[in-house]
Amino acid sequence: MKVIGVAGTAKNTGKTTTTMALIETAGEKSIPLAVTSIGLDGEEFDQVTGLPKPRLKLPEGAYIITAERCISGGTARLETVKELKAQTPLGKLHLARVKKEGRVLMAGPNNRRDLDEVTQSLEDSGAEILIVDGALNRMAPLAGTDLFILATGAARTSNLATLRRETRTLVKVLNLPQMVPGEKTNRSYMISETGTVFLETDSLLSGEKVKKVFNGKSGVKEINIKGVLTGEAFAELGKIVSPEGCRIVLSNPINLLLGENLQELNKAVDNWLKSGGKLGVEFGLSLQAITINPFFPDWQERGRFYQPRFVEEKDLKNSFRSLGVPVINVVREGGNRLWGAVFSEK
Repeated sequence: MKVIGVAGTAKNTGKTTTTMALIETAGEKSIPLAVTSIGLDGEEFDQVTGLPKPRLKLPEGAYIITAERCISGGTARLETVKELKAQTPLGKLHLARVKKEGRVLMAGPNNRRDLDEVTQSLEDSGAEILIVDGALNRMAPLAGTDLFILATGAARTSNLATLRRETRTLVKVLNLPQMVPGEKTNRSYMISETGTVFLETDSLLSGEKVKKVFNGKSGVKEINIKGVLTGEAFAELGKIVSPEGCRIVLSNPINLLLGENLQELNKAVDNWLKSGGKLGVEFGLSLQAITINPFFPDWQERGRFYQPRFVEEKDLKNSFRSLGVPVINVVREGGNRLWGAVFSEK
């Protein structure tokens, strides 16, 4: 079974539309599938803007993994196949099968361990694809996916120059090369001229933490970080530890994207690499496609409401030229175009 992660860079960037395109195309190809979400998805209206949202609709026979209190939250009729151990604020997760097609409400696993349980629960289901609906600010569990799609657009920012820079940073990080760590261990560590030292923390979230952990350290050859490395921490690391001859190995690329400042992260990565350092991951992600959405909600101060607006689609698509990844507007180009990019169909 292939696990496909779909992550939106912000609300209204087309994540649900991308997911629905995959669901509909799988149906056309008679491929059995399952769907779940990292967090809550399937509401009728956006809770911030009040604007209508595309709804998730599942065909008869598909599987869904959702919280107990969401099972009756849509128009689809669901039948529980198995209650899982994973707990959410909306009750335990259930593996259910769609007995009558319709809209669904999903609240799925919120960590990697629970997503692994979800995947295992589908082993005997016959499902060939599991689609995991996520977002940039809750994408940590998506590190375990086989194929990855990034959904972005004007709702992230309608300033296309800024959007281009941010997306290039995301692609750069998601495509980091795989590296074999120098030590086989589940703890973060540092290798220097004097040997291996385990770090007191698995995540480096601030410059102050970096100073505390690395001040006075010299001759560092490798830093292995199992947890999160923020842009602020990375920038400070480049000042304290000499990048030349040193490599940083992260568990996965997502752990480098969980900070909020992509501009700071991009600068830190570039400075590290230009100064002779190396950067890689133990477990990579296979970024197959970027989907784009020209829509953005525009706040009207006078009436105090959000108005639907759009940037020029041609300008938006041109912003992503030379990324080395297929860029698709699924509304205009269709699910088959996306499917072909994800599964590398010629």
